[in-house]
Amino acid sequence: MGPVSSFGKHRALGFLAAFFASCFWGRGFFLGKIALGEMNFGAIVLYRFVFATLGLLPLLLAHRPRFNAAEWGMLLFAALLGFPSNFSSSSKACRSPRSRTLRLWWARCR
Repeated sequence: MGPVSSFGKHRALGFLAAFFASCFWGRGFFLGKIALGEMNFGAIVLYRFVFATLGLLPLLLAHRPRFNAAEWGMLLFAALLGFPSNFSSSSKACRSPRSRTLRLWWARCR
């Protein structure tokens, strides 16, 4: 009877995790619309990266990666290249409306 009750407990935790994940995912759309009205697009992208970094920092400290110097250099290069490329591709999407969603963003970006 132990494995069955353990399975039920883990299943309930799975459903609870899925519930909270969907709540946080949906909240992003609502708060993103508010933020777009209050801040410019560049600030939103910057804050998104800053808060994601702060949220993942405890994981980095708890599970330190064991990279050599060349691997750290490649990671730093990818990080420095990734932020501007993400920002430029996001702002290009704001300049060229191709779908209904992008047209809505276009109206907000003007």
